[in-house]
Amino acid sequence: VIGAGDNAYEFAMLVAPEAYSVTLLARSHARAQRKMRESFEKLVVTGRGELLEEGRLVSVEHVNGRVGAVVDLPAGRRCFNVDHLVVQAGYVANSDRVLPLFAEE
Repeated sequence: VIGAGDNAYEFAMLVAPEAYSVTLLARSHARAQRKMRESFEKLVVTGRGELLEEGRLVSVEHVNGRVGAVVDLPAGRRCFNVDHLVVQAGYVANSDRVLPLFAEE
């Protein structure tokens, strides 16, 4: 899962029961609510989760029927063979348009 906010953590936790492992890739540091970060940390402790911070997706390639994700990290470049790749980045809040709908007249 690419992202570091609430949506990325929520998706990671939703697929975790069906996945062998779940990796979260963040461009900077985790921004999700503390409760969500703590839940994901339980996966990390059991070896079923991995949080990669300060990373950048370089490319996505189709290799032998699999998806290959190439990632630049502070420690160097890594390649992942993944079954699914979910991008949860670039969310723009729309509360400025929604809140007026609930305003009392």
